[in-house]
Amino acid sequence: IWFLGADLQYLTPTFSLKAQVMKGKAPGQMSSSVPVWLLDLKESGYVELNYVAFGRLGFLGRAEVRRAFVALDTERAYLTREMRFVGGLRWAFSPRAILKVEYLHNREFGGLPQFKHDIFTSSLVLAF
Repeated sequence: IWFLGADLQYLTPTFSLKAQVMKGKAPGQMSSSVPVWLLDLKESGYVELNYVAFGRLGFLGRAEVRRAFVALDTERAYLTREMRFVGGLRWAFSPRAILKVEYLHNREFGGLPQFKHDIFTSSLVLAF
C-alpha cells in the first residue's frame, strides 16, 4: 500500500486557492469478515478557487481529474477516467446558516463513452 500526494493552499479572508495531486495503490483483499477494495489511483487531482464578495456572497470554481481502477472481486470493478467542473454560489445568512447551490459538469476521457450525469445540488447548512 502506498500513496503519494502534494497539497497547496493560499488563503486570505476573502479568497482561497487550493490544489492537490495524488497517486497510489492498495492491493485489496477478500476475507469473510472485512472485504478491502483494490485501488489503482493514477495521477489525479483538483484545483479550487473560492471568493467571498460583499461579505455574504461566495463563489466557487473547481476542476478535477480522476483516473482510477477500483475492484472488490471479479464481479465488481470500476474504471474511472473523469473530469469534473464545478461552479457554485453560497449565501451566508449568518455564520451558522449558509445556503449553497452548485452545478457539477462531468466528462469522461480516455476512450470511455460519454453519458449525461451532470448534477445540480443545493443545501442549507445549519450549525448549532
